[in-house]
Amino acid sequence: MRTSFYFPKDSSRFELKDQKLTHGEIKLLTEDTSLSGIKHLDLSRTGLDDQGAALLASCSYLTNVETLLLENNNLGDEGIFLISHSPNLQSLVSLKLSGNEIGPVGSKALAIAPLMTNLKALDLSHNRIESFGAKAIGQSEKLVNLESLNLTDTGVNDDGLRSFAESFSGKKLSSIYLGGNDFTHEGIKAFSKAPNFASITFLNLEDNRLDDEGIELLSGSPNFRNLEELRLRRNGLTADSAIALANSTSIVNLKKLTIENNDFRADGIREFIKTKNIKNIEYLDVSENQLGPEGVKAIASSSLFGNLKQLILSNNGALDEGAEAIGNSKTLNKLEVLHLDCNNWIEASGAKALSQSKTLSNLKELTLALNLIGDEGADYLANSKNLSNLAYLNVVGNRLTGLGEATLSSSVELKSLKNLEYF
Repeated sequence: MRTSFYFPKDSSRFELKDQKLTHGEIKLLTEDTSLSGIKHLDLSRTGLDDQGAALLASCSYLTNVETLLLENNNLGDEGIFLISHSPNLQSLVSLKLSGNEIGPVGSKALAIAPLMTNLKALDLSHNRIESFGAKAIGQSEKLVNLESLNLTDTGVNDDGLRSFAESFSGKKLSSIYLGGNDFTHEGIKAFSKAPNFASITFLNLEDNRLDDEGIELLSGSPNFRNLEELRLRRNGLTADSAIALANSTSIVNLKKLTIENNDFRADGIREFIKTKNIKNIEYLDVSENQLGPEGVKAIASSSLFGNLKQLILSNNGALDEGAEAIGNSKTLNKLEVLHLDCNNWIEASGAKALSQSKTLSNLKELTLALNLIGDEGADYLANSKNLSNLAYLNVVGNRLTGLGEATLSSSVELKSLKNLEYF
């Protein structure tokens, strides 16, 4: 058992994450006057349980703490009651509780805590707060200043989302994480109608069951005009969702869009790129959408992707034809990150097209893992005069021999390359 703690000089941050603490060590910590100058306290993965939370809550030296991280511990309902009702933690602005044992009762305790009115960021992800907990958060009169709320994988169903959406009275929420909760279009119907979500700029709905009807409801809502980032990975979406997003009159300012692992296919992408709604997109992840070379060609040929900086096309069967289209694109000149890895079946000629592309001269990261470029493709990349800004290159699983690996490792043209992965 340790007998003291080291606090960095002239620092308002103190982190003990990943260090298992006994109750005696937690008590020792809470008796240290050096805590009085701390604003950022990280006790994640320390084994903190309800008894430890009681010691923490009673510590009078924590009155200046604004950010408290207690992720991946053993906190239960009693522990979160003590933390959220502590008069010593009323300066909290950000509270991260991901991966604990907090249930519906603990969420209710947090929702009614009278001293949590300054809280702007709350992370309850990977706790089983369920629909009762979500409703309590929504009905809270204390959490009305929340700007960021994370309810990822919390066991909230459609009824819970509906209750939360209909009762939430805060008007400052800009980021909300709702992934991994098995929502369907029924839950999204109420969420899309709630007027107090008009300030949202970030919306994560990954790993649910929204299907095309859910996206149609979302796209048709007038409440998402400020949305800049939308995550829709694994929701069973098809070309109909692409059409809905393309026709939306409110979701028109997106900068980041993730639709990984759906079923847009080439037809969906062709519909999606017809609209000016994509003109501000800087990050696009359409990996695992069965685009094929035609879908990749559609993206490469669009005149509206002039602001695109990151393009993720993993596992789409792009073939050399798709890689050549990317290389020959006239509009992707701002691209800095390009992923064409995993089952895109790109061979040497595709690598050649990328290496000879003047459009890709700003590329800093290129991932071609699990393709078929071989030593010949490696040679094209190594001798490219257009990829001089490339800092990261991944060619793992491309049938390179020692010769191909050596060619890349000793490349003179890839003068900015700092990280090369080939095995």
